Amino acid sequence: MNQTVSVTIPKASTDERLLWNIVFASAGNRVLLVAHNLKLFPLLASKPLTLTNICEAIAIQQRPAEVLLTVLTSIGLVQVQNGFYSLTSLAQDYLLESSPTYFGGFLEMLFANDQLFSVESLKKAVLTNSAQVYDNGQLFVSHEEQAEKARAFTYAMHGHSMGSALAWPELIDLSEHKLLVDIGRANASKV
Repeated sequence: MNQTVSVTIPKASTDERLLWNIVFASAGNRVLLVAHNLKLFPLLASKPLTLTNICEAIAIQQRPAEVLLTVLTSIGLVQVQNGFYSLTSLAQDYLLESSPTYFGGFLEMLFANDQLFSVESLKKAVLTNSAQVYDNGQLFVSHEEQAEKARAFTYAMHGHSMGSALAWPELIDLSEHKLLVDIGRANASKV
């Protein structure tokens, strides 16, 4: 004898869009790094280009170019109008080397250290309570020994700080002050 059992599945109390944004944020990050590495942003800075122009200029096939451009458009770095792709204001401000707020050094550091941001590396850091970068956390020791790493790190930190560095003086009244001291620490766990 067949019996039908009716079960009511409770509906979620929240919207899942934030979860999807978190899941797919890594895809946008990867596409940004690849586009930066392929020099797509300076290419689009010269003038709006068609998909065919872009494929020829950076020597890639149409399908992967469409995927890159679609993701870059969806995250607000590229815009398309009448089949021509160009940069958004956000990309012009932060992704062109001629801009004082150029973020490229930071992106280059992320691209060069991509393996550190893998799920496996994060899990290892959590399970072992150890840094996975710069010889197990010896950031400034590594910089003392390897000048090129120190230069790349300094360039990256400078680039990602410029936007806020140019904005905060307009937000805080410093007219009564004559001296500013910036104090940074290499390792916040050591006093």
